[in-house]
Amino acid sequence: MKNNKQHSGYGTQKFTFWIWILIVIMMGGALVVPVLLSTDSVFLAQSSLRKYSEGQLCDNDVYSPNSFEFLDVEQTQQRLAQASAEILPLFSYSLNETLQSTARYEIFAKAWDTPSTTLEVISLMLGKAGITDSEQVVSRFSELSEMERQQMLMAVRDTLQQVLLLGIYKQSDIDFIRSEGYEKYELEELGSDEDSKSRDISSMMTTDTLEKNLSGWLSTYSVSIKGFQLVLLADTVRLLASANYLYDANATLLAQENAKNATPPVYISVTKGQRILTKDTVVTKNQLTLLAEMSKHRTSYSAPELAGRFIFLMIVTFVTLSVFLTFIPRSPRKYQYLMFCAVLIIISEVIEYFTYHWMQSSDYVFKDSLIPFVLAPLFVSLVSGKKRLGAVTSFLLGCYAILLPGASIMTFFFCVINGNICTFFFQHSNKRIDLLFHWLYACLACTFTEIAFCLFTGSGFAELLQIVGVLLLNVTLSLIVVNLLLSICESLFNLPTANRLNELVFSENPVLDRLAAAAQGTYNHSMSVSELSYEAAKVIGANAMLARVGGLYHDIGKMDYPEYFIENQEDENKQDDIKPSLSVAIIKSHVKTGIEKGRESGLPQEVLDIIGEHHGNDVIYYFYKKAQDQAKEGGTGLINESDYSYDGALPDSKEAAIVMLADCVEAASRTLKKPSSVKIEKLVHSIILGKIERDQLKESQLSLTDLDLIASCFAKSLVGRNHHRIDYPEESKSKAAPVENKEDGE
Repeated sequence: MKNNKQHSGYGTQKFTFWIWILIVIMMGGALVVPVLLSTDSVFLAQSSLRKYSEGQLCDNDVYSPNSFEFLDVEQTQQRLAQASAEILPLFSYSLNETLQSTARYEIFAKAWDTPSTTLEVISLMLGKAGITDSEQVVSRFSELSEMERQQMLMAVRDTLQQVLLLGIYKQSDIDFIRSEGYEKYELEELGSDEDSKSRDISSMMTTDTLEKNLSGWLSTYSVSIKGFQLVLLADTVRLLASANYLYDANATLLAQENAKNATPPVYISVTKGQRILTKDTVVTKNQLTLLAEMSKHRTSYSAPELAGRFIFLMIVTFVTLSVFLTFIPRSPRKYQYLMFCAVLIIISEVIEYFTYHWMQSSDYVFKDSLIPFVLAPLFVSLVSGKKRLGAVTSFLLGCYAILLPGASIMTFFFCVINGNICTFFFQHSNKRIDLLFHWLYACLACTFTEIAFCLFTGSGFAELLQIVGVLLLNVTLSLIVVNLLLSICESLFNLPTANRLNELVFSENPVLDRLAAAAQGTYNHSMSVSELSYEAAKVIGANAMLARVGGLYHDIGKMDYPEYFIENQEDENKQDDIKPSLSVAIIKSHVKTGIEKGRESGLPQEVLDIIGEHHGNDVIYYFYKKAQDQAKEGGTGLINESDYSYDGALPDSKEAAIVMLADCVEAASRTLKKPSSVKIEKLVHSIILGKIERDQLKESQLSLTDLDLIASCFAKSLVGRNHHRIDYPEESKSKAAPVENKEDGE
């Protein structure tokens, strides 16, 4: 049967995208951080900036070690401001306003078509058209004769057309652009080949300057028509006309932005070997600016060097990560552990950068002991429970450290050796005093290693003290940070870390309390399975604590119907009164129920997997045989074996397989009459062989050697549990044996 188990919460697809993102960031950091830190100009420029200020006398020549160019912000801003100022305010022709002015004239002229129309009616018509007669134009028109009124209307029409043709502007627009410092503007004209023309603001005509701008035009009426009222003509045109050339603020801003974008920035180029500071001269502001810019341009690697570094990173990263996954090929959390590895290495790279940067500004020399070589390997080792993953992480971190400025092959060995030392010594501790001893052992081992490195490289004693001091501080801080991160990640990802598993075994848990109260037999059975699993897992090098927890919780689903399971029954067996098919349904349900109760209790997914896999898809032989016998007697035909088999997945981890075997062995051992070591060994081997024959262990990753060690461990534990006691003679009434003697006889 194919294992179709779905690991909700930590599947492959969930992490694949983010893993690739993190790997790219990790490799990018390993490539970029050394480039950012490795430059002679950085040290030179920063030391000169700390040494000199504007107006001081320079006591040495400073030359640029690299060619670079930088943006002159001040000159660039001046050029952008100039380009923006050259864009004049833009006015555009409004057809809508022109048509409205013409429409007002038509309404005004039509109002005088009927001689009998009163002034109130005319004023009402003009009011509906939005014309406010503040200059009493209507009443002044009414005083004209019919001929004079017709002449005036014709003059108003022609003058209004001329005014709209020349263009009327808003006084508020004129005031605004003058406040911005402009004396010219650009006008978009309809039908012109050019987009705009530059004009003086003083030439703009508003409704208030009609007489001034149209003096020549209006004079023709006064000359040709005797007694013509020019003031009335001007007031009427002012009443009917509105501004039809408007300031286009958006178009103006867009033109200014386009002008800025088209303006090239000002760059200052510095060539390699160019003198920045001259001895015995006063330091200027421009020279300090050059030094500051020189400290920012740190590229000291050629293109081939960068390409070589990139190829090196590609090789070591993908080879190392392949080995990483090879060590946990079947672990459902392998991609999650890989993600943790990448995140912690990225954090280590960030710490490297800032530590190195601080060293530069403090005039200290960067040492290998400042590299955070413990953080990532130790976290990966503790979170996964596999020290080999910590060793692989140390190797990758050491390869990345080689690329740092001033690093050597000794840097690689420093990271790998000391990282593995800390990974080896720092392990789960049941007592806090043990953690202190682990820290002490790790510090001592790292100190001896560093002394050997210093002797090998010929470092002085004073330098050795500084290096060892920084090394011990590094190890201590890394241990503190790792424990904090572990506590956080345990809660966020429900990880089966050693601390978490230890809590599940030795701390009070409501689900176990309910199991003990509802099904004492099942609880005792689970305790025995837990211990058997723990010892067997230790023998073959599996996760012993995970096996112990899995054995302890594997039957929590039995608490719902405890009376239907043999270990909780006394004289009456309720299975005798129901059909085998119903019995099987009840028996099978405890697996699914156990998973549900475990999920409600917040058990890690690995423990839930053990609960769901501890029976695999094995046949429930007792009820299968009972159903066959009943079928034969009733003549109902063959019984389908799958109907009498568990629905669980096959164990796909060593721990789950161990719990499966321990469960069967522990239960079967209680059926032995007068158990002996030979009987127990034979029983254990027959159970394991039966599981192999029914393909229950084919996904378990257990080898034949592992199974042999497990069988021996089971037999030894069961023999110790079922050891014989001596038979005591019947006590005489006259002389009773003391209790102490009986206890000693055990």
